[in-house]
Amino acid sequence: AVVSTQSTGKTRTIYQAKVKEFKEGIFDLFGYSVTCPADNQFSLLSVFAESQDDNVLFYRVKNNMQLIETRFTKTLDMQAHISKLTQHRSIPLFLSDVTSDLFHRQTVIGGEFEPTCEFGGYSKK
Repeated sequence: AVVSTQSTGKTRTIYQAKVKEFKEGIFDLFGYSVTCPADNQFSLLSVFAESQDDNVLFYRVKNNMQLIETRFTKTLDMQAHISKLTQHRSIPLFLSDVTSDLFHRQTVIGGEFEPTCEFGGYSKK
């Protein structure tokens, strides 16, 4: 029983490290922090978000992702992006549009971003 508990603990530690590595890779590659606040829900927060509340929330129903309304998606700026999501039925296109919009808001406001590594990745100054 003791060996089994130690093995389970080691497996859990390895699993947690791999999940962390994966989430950091997603963030570095795509600029979104992804969390799962509930079963079948995915909350995405852009590296360029103005606040922690500027998240996009999706709910998976069978093999289909549905956008859930949040305070952020209720804003007028987001309505144009949502219409593109509806028209083109492409979550990657939608997220790309949101990322571009948030980036431009930051640079217009005067925020600066600098690379955290030589091939990309950004951190807010």
